[in-house]
Amino acid sequence: GGSIEIVPCSRIGHMFRKVRPYTFHGEVARRNEIRLVLVWLPEYIHEVFKTDRNLPRYIKEAGDLSERMALRDRMQCKSMDW
Repeated sequence: GGSIEIVPCSRIGHMFRKVRPYTFHGEVARRNEIRLVLVWLPEYIHEVFKTDRNLPRYIKEAGDLSERMALRDRMQCKSMDW
């Protein structure tokens, strides 16, 4: 098993290419964050919403997640509680 750590004011490092073929800004990051939570961490959604009260408004913008959820099911991925 693993653990999920919510650490206020933490920083995560990212490595980016010199030239990005797409735009990445706050709105895109929020959309990706909600997609990640809905698909891979559904049992922790309320914990995530506690840390960012604005996040629930992005649920509608997450789009169709059925393909991602089917992938998760096909791969027989376990919850983080495993």
